[in-house]
Amino acid sequence: MTNKLSVEVADKSLLMVREVDAPRELVFQAYASCEAIKQWFGPQPWPVTHCEMDFRAGGQWHFKMTGPNGEEGWSLARYEEIQAPERIVYVDSFSDADRNIVPPESRVTVEFVDRGPKKTLLRMQSVYASNDARDQVIAMGVEQGVGISFDQLEAYLATQQ
Repeated sequence: MTNKLSVEVADKSLLMVREVDAPRELVFQAYASCEAIKQWFGPQPWPVTHCEMDFRAGGQWHFKMTGPNGEEGWSLARYEEIQAPERIVYVDSFSDADRNIVPPESRVTVEFVDRGPKKTLLRMQSVYASNDARDQVIAMGVEQGVGISFDQLEAYLATQQ
């Protein structure tokens, strides 16, 4: 886990917070297209190699990360709310290539808090149906994966300013 990531485990939830050196609008846009997502999302060596996105409330984001030995990890996000550039709310789950959901699921709220002209606080809270579901995802290394992804996000944002 990166030392820049703050993690708080609470009842049925996981909150991860990180400040990045970029304006809020730019950070928000990094979440809004497959072209941007492919540049930073997913802990290396598991880059996003397939991405389909309908970035609107009621839309979906379906993607595949591919591991170094060809392993595949599919996920599906179903957008519930998008308030540019303040927040994105979606239901997140593992899936297969055909968008069939594989538990556990979580309701994720990503908040983009303006901290000045070139700073944004990212607050990502995932709420699960149970503590067991939350703990299953923690055991899979979500904290380390998000920390690496946020490092890559910050590097990507530096190239966009």
